[in-house]
Amino acid sequence: SIAEISAAIQSEVAEYTRPFDASYARALGQAVQHAVDTFIDRVAHPGTPMAAILTEFRGIGAAEAREGRSLEPLQAALRLGARVGWRRLCAIAAEQGLDALALGRAGEAIFVYLDELADASAQGYLEARAEFAGERERRRRRLLDLILADPPAPAETVAEAARAAGWPQPAQVSVVVLGEPHHADTPSLPDDVLADWSRREPCLLIPDP
Repeated sequence: SIAEISAAIQSEVAEYTRPFDASYARALGQAVQHAVDTFIDRVAHPGTPMAAILTEFRGIGAAEAREGRSLEPLQAALRLGARVGWRRLCAIAAEQGLDALALGRAGEAIFVYLDELADASAQGYLEARAEFAGERERRRRRLLDLILADPPAPAETVAEAARAAGWPQPAQVSVVVLGEPHHADTPSLPDDVLADWSRREPCLLIPDP
């Protein structure tokens, strides 16, 4: 049942254990309800459109990324939901005497459906991560431009840009000018180093040298 799947996710997936968050519990129940309803419709009518449920799970994956969680809790919740659904289906099959072939086909349909929801959530997750990374990089480049501006940008403007970029302002900095446009793969740098490889003179800003 819907309640059984929701309760299992909240009790067995640690990241989703929010017993006092009524709005979260309601959102979880709605997502499970929509997923189960769509699956039932699909079994009864194989041509049932999947766009709405896949869009919903792309959104769920994106929300996980924006909250800073890994994708594994969501994937674990999907696997758990499929297992609970499968157990429930087996119990119904035993009660109604369904043959093994029909039960096998239903089980296969459950896990194909699980893969589709997992793929949709992963797509939403990766898209949101890429969007976040791109926005963060733009904010860091703007911050570097403000720090290097001549004449200097107002201190309040720099402080606001630093907060937006998630960059703690250090007591002092050093600037390393690389001199030539950088076309090779950019090296991995510590997170507190600001870099802009696209400038006419690429440079690094190193805090507290």
